[in-house]
Amino acid sequence: MIDKVLSTFSVVRAWLKIRRKSIVIVFALIFVCGISYSLLALDLKVGELNAAALGAVICFVPLSILFNTAELQLCAKAANQKLRFKEALGYSTTATIANLLPVPAGMLIRGSALVSSGAKVGQAGAIILVAAIMWLVMAIGISGFFLTDGWTAGTIAATSSVATVIISNWIANRSSIGTSISFVGVRAAMLAILIVRLYFCFLAINAAIAFEEAAIYAVAGIAGTAVTIVPAGLGIAEGFGAMLAEAIGSAPAAAFLALGLNRILGLLGSGVIATFFWLKTDRSSVSLGMSS
Repeated sequence: MIDKVLSTFSVVRAWLKIRRKSIVIVFALIFVCGISYSLLALDLKVGELNAAALGAVICFVPLSILFNTAELQLCAKAANQKLRFKEALGYSTTATIANLLPVPAGMLIRGSALVSSGAKVGQAGAIILVAAIMWLVMAIGISGFFLTDGWTAGTIAATSSVATVIISNWIANRSSIGTSISFVGVRAAMLAILIVRLYFCFLAINAAIAFEEAAIYAVAGIAGTAVTIVPAGLGIAEGFGAMLAEAIGSAPAAAFLALGLNRILGLLGSGVIATFFWLKTDRSSVSLGMSS
């Protein structure tokens, strides 16, 4: 089943590649206009931000980066290879920043990290894509569970769990059960950190919500990072979050702004570490290509 998903994904990506420039322009405009409208709708000024909550988000960003690094190391392990922490940290933060480019540079850089560790190109691409699918499946499960109730919530959670098991089995068949379990554990931790970050982002813009509602928006944040047809999923996470807010009776402008704030702080954190990495690393020793 995973192989069929990979094949379908390749076809869709080829179709989108032809229209990439137009898509980039449209979503960049959506992002800028959305942030502007949200600030006006909430009548929020920079000086009115909750400094303590903003500081809490900033403190959790490095933790997100560390788990992103661990996840990339597990991707290498799934390919039966080893990627040192320093290299994984540099690649993962660089990939986050590279997503700002109008090409799927983030996935390519993460893939090149696996290739540099000894993985085959096709193997690296499949593992990176499957890891992203697991990320999205788990987010849909947690968000859907809190967004709905009764049998619907149970069905969504159960479906997400089954899909996660299938993906974990795919990983286990190519490496080990230990690697597969570690993958799920790291992804679960990343999801929990994202929910906490979103909670404090809402608090930072003086639009406090419960943790359960923050969990609902997690799928929007992940959808934005999983979609690579526009830079960093520009506008997708925020727009999706606004739609979810409308569906549950919350303020769409607050959701758009909180998700945008989370994205900006995440990019800044990755940018600082990626810059430090490249200043301290011999560039000739680090490959960003996907050739082998």
